Amino acid sequence: MKFSYYQFLAYDSWSFSTNSFENFVLPLQPLPETVALVEEIVVEYITDTVNKAEEIGSKRGKLLIDDILHLIRKDMPKLHRCKDLLGMHEELKQARKAFDIDQEKIATED
Repeated sequence: MKFSYYQFLAYDSWSFSTNSFENFVLPLQPLPETVALVEEIVVEYITDTVNKAEEIGSKRGKLLIDDILHLIRKDMPKLHRCKDLLGMHEELKQARKAFDIDQEKIATED
């Protein structure tokens, strides 16, 4: 039987023994060589991107987030993820700032 992803999720007649179900559901551990290779590729990509962004920012004398966003502007998934993470970063900064102000008020009231 061949299933699409959604048919697979909706199929009610799955009959697994406990052992086979655990093997089916639990993720496999990647090989250390695979982890090392992926890490090397990611580090190389980030290093190259930052170096290119530094070249763009050298005209101004400093590196900005916008330089990196400019480099990844054509890769929409990366661009949207970066913008999401930057938005979350701003929210966390605002929450920390509000928490620090609340802590200062409590300290001065005591």
